[in-house]
Parts: sequence; structure tokens; C-alpha cells
Amino acid sequence: MTPYTHFGETGESRLEVKLRAGRALQGLLDRPPAHYLVVAHGGILNMALFTAMDMPLHANDQGPRFVFCNTGYADFTYNPVRHAWRLWAFDNCNDATVNP
Repeated sequence: MTPYTHFGETGESRLEVKLRAGRALQGLLDRPPAHYLVVAHGGILNMALFTAMDMPLHANDQGPRFVFCNTGYADFTYNPVRHAWRLWAFDNCNDATVNP
């Protein structure tokens, strides 16, 4: 499976999800500086982090993944002067069975 392969007959490809996440990030960056809470499913949150960190997509589920469980979160900021994203906190799961 490549980043361009659609899920099922009508689903988005991973590239399309990453592009959608990029548009969402751009929409946030176009707003006044503030603290924003974004609530979404793990797939779009993964692609938002991939976009922010300028990470490429890999084929066949290779490469990094961020595991978001229910109520998982990522706390990150953007410094436009330095064009730098910083990941402050990442809480993927509180369940020990996911990461034994």
C-alpha cells in the first residue's frame, strides 16, 4: 500500500488525509496567536504531526506512527519567527496493554 492508495473504493489516500491536515494547520496558523484545542481522530492527528514535523509518508506501514488512544493528545506549538514546531507533550495511552 502506498501513500496514494485509496482506502476502499471511496476512501481517502494517506496523502489526501495529510493534505487535509495541512489545510487545517494552515487555518489555525491564519488565526490570531492563542491556545487552540483541536479534537479529531488519530488518523488526522497523525497526519497533522507528520505535516508539522515535515515528515514524509512511507509505503506499507513503514516509518513512524503516533499512537493515539481514546482521549490521547499531543501538545505542540509553532514559532513563526524560527519556523519551528515543538512537541511539548504526547500522551498516547494510559493503558499498559498497548505499550507493554
